[in-house]
Amino acid sequence: MTELTLKEANELLPAICELAAIPMPAKASYRVGKWFKKIQDEVFAFNEARSKLIHSLGHQVDDSDQWKVDDDKFSAFRDQINDLAEESVDLTGLQKIDFSDIIGINITPASLILLEPIIDGME
Repeated sequence: MTELTLKEANELLPAICELAAIPMPAKASYRVGKWFKKIQDEVFAFNEARSKLIHSLGHQVDDSDQWKVDDDKFSAFRDQINDLAEESVDLTGLQKIDFSDIIGINITPASLILLEPIIDGME
């Protein structure tokens, strides 16, 4: 089975969103939906953890909703985010999408390149 890190899942999300919006055969649609849900959930959890880290190491900018990590703590922030981004995503129960099931759909080449790890038969 394919292995993805949280960083790769984060990069994959826009492409899987694009793919999920395209009509396709039922089997492919089911698999895309499962991938979409899994990737979306993992990216949400990653962003929540990143936000908590920003709040713990940073400070609120004036009276806005923006937060900033100062230079003296940025190295620690970067190290922790990079470490988190390399965490593996559990892909148990997910099957790759068959390329033959999505032949003929319109998707950008950039998205197709990002989707390659979760599509079977693109050789």
